[in-house]
Amino acid sequence: MKLNLEAVTYYLLVFILIMGLTLAITNTQKKVEGQKGYILITMSEGDTLWKVNERYKEFHGLSFVDFVTWIEDVNQTKSELLVPGDQLIIPLVVGYGGMSVYTYEGYEG
Repeated sequence: MKLNLEAVTYYLLVFILIMGLTLAITNTQKKVEGQKGYILITMSEGDTLWKVNERYKEFHGLSFVDFVTWIEDVNQTKSELLVPGDQLIIPLVVGYGGMSVYTYEGYEG
């Protein structure tokens, strides 16, 4: 059975397309373990920084004091001024918990 040039070209292009998409998807999903990151949360009724810290402490690895300092510095607020509906950037380390984590720069606290 003889394959013509057009069929070989078609199969080659499909193969290259599949390989390119596979490579693109794996590169966008690859996260470096230990890379700094954050998520954005919205404070709910009854939330305090203590409760938020308890909820996420296994993901950020900071002491409570360091966590509050980070939150206040990055979010430019004070813990006593927080109210339900406020949005906060919360520090996380990429590779934990399967959450959508975004990288951050500019804070080395």
